[in-house]
Amino acid sequence: MNYKLWFWVVTIASTALRFLINSLGSSFPKFSFILFGRSIGVQAGYVSPLLFLIFIVATLACIKKAYQKKDRRTLIIACFVLPVLVLFNGIDIFNEILPHWFAMGYLALSIYVAHLTLKNWHIKWFRIYSYATWGLAIFMIIVTIMRVLYGIIPLEKFQHQSQIEKIEHGIAKPERIDITNEVYGAYPSKEKPFVFTYKSYLASELATSVPELKVFCISDKIDAYDLCYLWQRNLDTLRNKDGLFLCNDFFFSNPKERYGEKVFVSYTDVEIFPVYRGVRKIKNFFFTMRRSFNPANLPYEYTADALGQKKELMQELIKFDHIVFKFINSDLKCKFLDFYVAPISYCDSKNFNISFFVILIISIAILWRNKKDSFWTNLVLLASVIAITSIATFFLKCYFERPRPLIVFGDENVNTLFEKKIHKNSFPSGHTSIAVALCAFMFMMVKKYWRWYIFFAVASGFYRIYAGSHFPYDVLAGATLGIISAYTTVTFFRKYSKI
Repeated sequence: MNYKLWFWVVTIASTALRFLINSLGSSFPKFSFILFGRSIGVQAGYVSPLLFLIFIVATLACIKKAYQKKDRRTLIIACFVLPVLVLFNGIDIFNEILPHWFAMGYLALSIYVAHLTLKNWHIKWFRIYSYATWGLAIFMIIVTIMRVLYGIIPLEKFQHQSQIEKIEHGIAKPERIDITNEVYGAYPSKEKPFVFTYKSYLASELATSVPELKVFCISDKIDAYDLCYLWQRNLDTLRNKDGLFLCNDFFFSNPKERYGEKVFVSYTDVEIFPVYRGVRKIKNFFFTMRRSFNPANLPYEYTADALGQKKELMQELIKFDHIVFKFINSDLKCKFLDFYVAPISYCDSKNFNISFFVILIISIAILWRNKKDSFWTNLVLLASVIAITSIATFFLKCYFERPRPLIVFGDENVNTLFEKKIHKNSFPSGHTSIAVALCAFMFMMVKKYWRWYIFFAVASGFYRIYAGSHFPYDVLAGATLGIISAYTTVTFFRKYSKI
């Protein structure tokens, strides 16, 4: 099957899924109200406390208006805001994350905040509160800039003692520097050592600053910065090589204590590489050489076994597709279903889709009875829907060229009735697409029979799987195509004629 059309969709979905899994860590996360409370406090400080209260009120008001009044503009804003805030606040209950992850949700919510501000500006106390809010926000921005540039307000006084011990002359924003040239020069050898650290955030900074450098993050917890190229499952290529461990005064760790004494044969003393801006020291990098790496001696939580077998999203989707097919085609097979499916299958083998034509005749009769004034217009429109769906299905079948179940599993492993032995162009299901298109059209035209049309649409898709002609995803794609075709065609015609 040609999956080019789905490449970006699968890539985005796979990244999002890995992002969620990696954010929660390699082991089952533990619920923590402390982390959640800390996250709320950090978010409040990130946007200013007074403005944060406005955002909370705006979120509740947005949800209420979207749910009760079904306002479209509010629904659009809610669709951008709620997934971001719910997802990241949900993650923050189990794992500490950075406050800027919520920024996209607040950015979208600011549109609704502006709407509420204009709506309530005539209220005196609201105007006073708004002035105080934006005044505090501007003040915090100025203080932050002054802190970064000139080091005012010693933050060390507000930090835990363990963090204070790691700080010397304050910590400013990270500099993009390449310290590896100095480090490699300190350890001349025939082969350069591999560079590794324990914190993927630090590894991502190093890899971004020095793209040609391959950085390994050997950690017991995969966090949200470890999305793509930093995730190294197989470390056997590093066996017996020397490793250069790097950390800084903000993310500091002793590798001997972290990984154990048996992972490397020997350890050198920790050396310090200070970083200056002008004449002021802003950060220290610590590095130490580790001789002869043996990945077999890594603790279990640092190995890929703790994560399980690496899986691709597309492979898992296809696997699930096959499981559902085998369940419907084999596990549900019985004489009762065979009795009803066999006549339809026999007619299909003679190139006559009897179920579709029976429902088509019934549908024409229903249109004649309920839409006499516009019967011929509706009949032409129905024919247009079926024709458009059939043409779109044909081109999609030729484009994807997905093999049918008989090819994937073999003729002897698929239960067929009277179906022809068709082996190609499985995606999407043509029978399902035109059947669902007909049902969707009638659902929009004559709604009082909607239950029967939903039943026929589901039954037609089930039959194609039960008869061994299509996979479930073929049926799902055909149904989606039929609905889109019917909806767009009817909507377009309704703009120019009364039907």
